[in-house]
Amino acid sequence: MPEILNIFLKNIDLEISEEKSYFSDIYKGFSFLGCFFRNNDVYIDKEKLYFHIESVKELQNKELNHFLKKIENKIDGLARYYEKVITSNQDIEYLKGIIKEFIIDRLSNELKNKSKKELKEKLKNLNLKIFDYNRLIDIAYEKNKYETIPKEKIEKQQKIVFKNKIKSSVIVIEEFGTSLGVSKNTLVIKKRGKIAKKLPLSHIEKIIIQAKGVSISSNLIYALQKRKISIEFIDYKYNPYAMIYGIELSYPKIAIKQLEIVNSEKRIEFAREFVKAKIVNQRNYLKIMSKYHKNLEENIIKIDKIKSKIKNANKIDELMGYEGSIANIYWNGISKILNEEDFKRITKGATDRINTALNYGYAILYNKVQKALIKAGLGINISFLHAFEKKPVLVFDFIEQFRCVAVDKAICFSLKKSDDIDVNNKGMLTKEAKRRIIEEVNERLATFYKFNGKKYTLNAIIEFQAIRLRDAILNSIKYKSFIARY
Repeated sequence: MPEILNIFLKNIDLEISEEKSYFSDIYKGFSFLGCFFRNNDVYIDKEKLYFHIESVKELQNKELNHFLKKIENKIDGLARYYEKVITSNQDIEYLKGIIKEFIIDRLSNELKNKSKKELKEKLKNLNLKIFDYNRLIDIAYEKNKYETIPKEKIEKQQKIVFKNKIKSSVIVIEEFGTSLGVSKNTLVIKKRGKIAKKLPLSHIEKIIIQAKGVSISSNLIYALQKRKISIEFIDYKYNPYAMIYGIELSYPKIAIKQLEIVNSEKRIEFAREFVKAKIVNQRNYLKIMSKYHKNLEENIIKIDKIKSKIKNANKIDELMGYEGSIANIYWNGISKILNEEDFKRITKGATDRINTALNYGYAILYNKVQKALIKAGLGINISFLHAFEKKPVLVFDFIEQFRCVAVDKAICFSLKKSDDIDVNNKGMLTKEAKRRIIEEVNERLATFYKFNGKKYTLNAIIEFQAIRLRDAILNSIKYKSFIARY
């Protein structure tokens, strides 16, 4: 019997009935008492996970007090049961995220007849503990406000909200000798020994460091990891090279499964999905822009001809060849959109404002993607599409489905609408250019897209896709890549 199952049985104080026992392949996995066992890892059984979600749905029409107390009891019970035995709390967090949406919908209905203050006071008296209900009420209130606004005004108002949030959510450190510390849940930034800025940790999404000689206190690292806030490092050419993020490393068994796929015929299936998503998203972006640039039709036709060959590609080299050919056509289309006939895509050593801006935007996205993959427990050094290197090559695979949607659109929009993005005489982006790119890319990440029948931010979709990739690897099922639908 696997050691993990012995531990499980000790935790729940049960014995196996010989009459109901059966043999199962531990490498393929099996379900037992609401858990799914594979090798030495334990997850929530997917059928049980969906059952718990459906049971919460059924409570939505109940009286509010009853609804919330039932949810609290359910989550508390599940946490007590599962957290003792599962090897990752990712499924618990996923379940909590889904339940949060149900709570917000329910609170939205309550706010049609009550004020925010009345509702907060009512929930305060219920002694609820698991969620920050004041925050959920604020979100529900904003949701109701948007529903009463004409559709043509919603996008404009969302952008204002996101931009105000983004200004303080991503902290970029660029000055030599800066020191970072923490005091009373507040980030303290010092320059030359004097306090330059203080920011509440609750307002911060990530810290990006692009300077040498920066000191970071261990107390700050501890405070950030508790809040799942990353510290990310990029070099002067905007290439990410390190990240501090306080979560568990990828599980060896997942990495072994990834290696098994890499050495099997299934590798091409995963690689094909990543390439397909990249190409379709690029093609669709050019199609949208063809409404304003009539000279893009030729590029779209060329992409369609090559795209039709992707589904029959059976070798990585063949797939990469198609991807490279379409990339040249796509970037030619981008040059037309930007009215820059001489533009050529340069990934390393670029000094022009377009390529430099794109590289900086990809660095921001790269770290977001890497964090999602690590959080999902995947081995980021094992790739299906790119050649093996001493680099997190799975990030190179996974990022392909988001490049165009998160970065290309943001950079093209900024370059056409503003002169803020520029380089200095050394071919480096100005501070104003970096600030603008961070705002635009994060605004795209906060944009809602259709996904699994609902609307989610691109930020959330990246994390969902990482979980979907993990499940596809572990359960030997088809991975479905992300294609933006508006």
